[in-house]
Amino acid sequence: MIVAHSNLVEHFYFALAYIDDNEFFFLDNDTKISKVAPDSWKKVPTTTFVLFLRIKFFVNDICLLHKQTCHQYYLQLRRDLLEDQLSCHEETALYLGALALQSECGDCMPEVYGKNYYRPNQYVSKSVMEKRALPLIQAELLRLHANNAQMLTDESELEFLKVCQQLPEYGVLFHRVI
Repeated sequence: MIVAHSNLVEHFYFALAYIDDNEFFFLDNDTKISKVAPDSWKKVPTTTFVLFLRIKFFVNDICLLHKQTCHQYYLQLRRDLLEDQLSCHEETALYLGALALQSECGDCMPEVYGKNYYRPNQYVSKSVMEKRALPLIQAELLRLHANNAQMLTDESELEFLKVCQQLPEYGVLFHRVI
């Protein structure tokens, strides 16, 4: 049902997942939501239970994916980077942030929008924000964003994915062992 709504051609790369103790778990196709939802979910109508459409199978070559699938990969990897679930060097994080800016804002035009046309914490992770001074992060993102001029949304998302593919943790799903 969700796949039909999302118009994903390559839906087999994705699965519904829920969070339990800050860890994602994928649902089997035949699992009833009531089996994994909190007990209060059925009883109290205001209790929320969130399911996520997440990448379950990572591909080796992003270029082989359909445009919509690439966009879904981009959205998840962008969020994973922001939430430090996918780690990288600070320079790479800033470059990826600049690619995300290009994808979402278009060409860098500080003369039109000013230098504060975005919130840095929406483009680089908290761990990077803690290591560098905010003015330095803003200046570097501005410079890197300007270097991506004329890059279309699809192109910047594809470049973002290609860089992510080179990260050591790309495609690795971590689970706590007790």
